Amino acid sequence: MSAMHESGPPQRRIPEGAAPRRSGQALRIRAAAARDARAVVALVNELSREEGDWRALFTLAAYRRATRGKPPLLRFLLAEAGGCLLGHVAWSVGFDAGENYKLAFVMDLYVRPSHRRRGIATELLRAVARRARLQPQDRLCWGVLPRRRSARQFYVAMGAEPDGYLPMSIAVGRLRARSARAAVTTAHGPRPFASAPSRPSART
Repeated sequence: MSAMHESGPPQRRIPEGAAPRRSGQALRIRAAAARDARAVVALVNELSREEGDWRALFTLAAYRRATRGKPPLLRFLLAEAGGCLLGHVAWSVGFDAGENYKLAFVMDLYVRPSHRRRGIATELLRAVARRARLQPQDRLCWGVLPRRRSARQFYVAMGAEPDGYLPMSIAVGRLRARSARAAVTTAHGPRPFASAPSRPSART
């Protein structure tokens, strides 16, 4: 089951990499449906390869796991024209306790290279913002790679500002104690903290 389903009659499966047959065809932003699973996986992995990651970690199983919950872990919107998918945006929902607001965290925003600079990314973000207001969520947040200068310029042009935080992450299984002597407090008092051994993770 996908995160969101589009109302209306069933449609044919969307080609994964083709371009619209004619220029000037209307752009449509819609929620991903179950039939789009393979195309969404392809889009996500295209973005990963563009960023230098060729592992193709996002699979059909990962897509289904991320989108089957209520609420789902990830929501997807697709940009479509002429029966072809041109890009996608994926986001999740969170809450910032310090600032006391609900937020929509944009995980992916991707437009296929041959369709860029046509306002598609802008329309994808606007569509997320419209849905966020209905939740309601107060802010859109995302990260951007430092080397993606054009992406940073795009976000600034839309009115976004750096929030002063440097995004960091670590695989849960690789979290280590700062020191072998570090202690944690339990019901029985302090005890040495010993991290369990774990295999290296694909993402750190």
